[in-house]
Amino acid sequence: MPNNILFSLLIILFFSTQLFALVGDNIDIESYLSNKPEEEWARFYFSQAIQNWGETDYVKARKDIELSFERPIYPTDIPKLWYFLAKLNIETGNTQDAIESLSNVLLIEPDKTEILILLKVLKMLGKIQTEQNPILGLEYRKVVEGYLNSYEFFYNPVASDIYNETLYILDRANNYIFSSRNGNNFAINLEVETPSSIVIDKTAARLYCSDIESGKILVYDLSTHELVDEFNDFKSPFVQTVDRLGNIYVLDPPNNRLAIVSSSGKIVKYIYLSEGYMPNIINDVDLSFDKIILQDMSQKAFRIVRMGSFEEEREFSFREDALPVQSCSGPDGTILTIWDDNKLTSFLPGSDMEYSFIDNTNIDFTAVSDLDYNAPILSVTDFDKHRVREYVVVQEKPMAFTSIDSIEATADDLIIQFRNLDSMGNKFQVISPFLNVIDSGGYVPFTLETTDSTVNYIEITDGKSFFEGGFSNLKKTEYNMVVWKYDGYDFNFENIAPAMFSKNVRVYVISNVTVPEKVRSLAKITGGLVISSGMETFLDEYYSKINSMISPKVTYRLNLPFEGIKTVTVSARIAGLDYSDSIYYAIYMIPYFKQELEGTTDD
Repeated sequence: MPNNILFSLLIILFFSTQLFALVGDNIDIESYLSNKPEEEWARFYFSQAIQNWGETDYVKARKDIELSFERPIYPTDIPKLWYFLAKLNIETGNTQDAIESLSNVLLIEPDKTEILILLKVLKMLGKIQTEQNPILGLEYRKVVEGYLNSYEFFYNPVASDIYNETLYILDRANNYIFSSRNGNNFAINLEVETPSSIVIDKTAARLYCSDIESGKILVYDLSTHELVDEFNDFKSPFVQTVDRLGNIYVLDPPNNRLAIVSSSGKIVKYIYLSEGYMPNIINDVDLSFDKIILQDMSQKAFRIVRMGSFEEEREFSFREDALPVQSCSGPDGTILTIWDDNKLTSFLPGSDMEYSFIDNTNIDFTAVSDLDYNAPILSVTDFDKHRVREYVVVQEKPMAFTSIDSIEATADDLIIQFRNLDSMGNKFQVISPFLNVIDSGGYVPFTLETTDSTVNYIEITDGKSFFEGGFSNLKKTEYNMVVWKYDGYDFNFENIAPAMFSKNVRVYVISNVTVPEKVRSLAKITGGLVISSGMETFLDEYYSKINSMISPKVTYRLNLPFEGIKTVTVSARIAGLDYSDSIYYAIYMIPYFKQELEGTTDD
């Protein structure tokens, strides 16, 4: 028998097996489709491709999409197949092929929304240097009152932070952390005398609370809200922030130093705030990717210290006519500052821009005890007015991305796992107020929940092998922490950056020499970091304790029965800008179809 005939028979046998596996041993899909238009075969293979993609079997998904193209296709289905093929190409690092597929779609449907959005995302992700994105203003979202209807929830809030839709407020007067999520309130009681501050590690789901009297740092697991650890030997500590290695930054004024503490409580580094016996008054510390920002009241300047080398790089003088009250690292690494003249400014370190004033007309910033940014929310904690206000930061251009990672059909529901990240690789902590699910052009009611996703810790020494295909089988429904021991491999940023984002990869680069800017940018937009080999121990230690992270998912009721291929979009509408991603599903994916087919076969 000729080899080509034998090969064809094997292919037919393979796919026949796959078809029967889908619908059960007693169901003849070929008989069912024999009475349908031939184009239904393309839809069937397309549904198989989507299903295998959702189950992270990308090899099968690509084979199925190729089989779809070998069959006659309904004209209305052609754009959908090209769009899905583009997503597969992005996930394998073939961005130019993806752009070609998307361009083909626009020739047929010039205004197809999901195509235009995906092209815009590829353009944003493919730039090594992000464009300047001015902050236009603040959009009020809500206020959480300490007093409401004569009932006291909290009295003197000194700090706040957000994790997984929940606002955590430190109340110094009552010695507890008040928490509020969608109107449901609870408290974490603190067995300390004078709590000073809180910060949350969003990756490890841990809350750190410092206490002035005891000199302790208390560690709480936010999955249980239980105390799991204590770090000692500080004098009057104030926890300030957490970096991408899980290290906690603790301001310790009596010791005139900033302590960088590992996730297990070991001292990583002391940064002394001044020389000699005269301490500099540093009243705020924050991070912007790999920059430590010190708000130095003595020198009347923001001091920028580079992580890793811990050398002071630059100094930016305060405004001549005002002093800062609170600062935080905002969108794209800008420094957002509230001043004692009730003004709000943004400033981007490294640029030649002056302080830009953000309109805060009718917004009172007096007596603010904490300012915190968790994309896209700016939280303002008012000590005297006993409240925490939340604002959405409005920018000129899109500053975030939405990615659908999987789609699963049950007998009645559709379940979609997705991600929302900003341009610095940070996960959105508040999604629900902005979220919409659109099925075939119509909004549908849905339930927002979370699911636990496995964390994979992957070390690579051969950049060429990994970036030229090794990453392609990573599951995007899991969190892939890739530690690249930098070997100088020169990758194509336009291909690799969208692929790493699409594959849910966080890139950490280990190097004792300066790396090219595109390597640093890849680490930044994926949520990783460039570090020296001396810091690798702390990275290993950090991720050895993190087995899973939460991912958002939406579930909604299917409208059965239906025909053809449906489009479903997960959209985050933030300050007038739409951040969305789309995927498809077909009747052949739904268990309902199997039940109907079984009934037909029995008849």
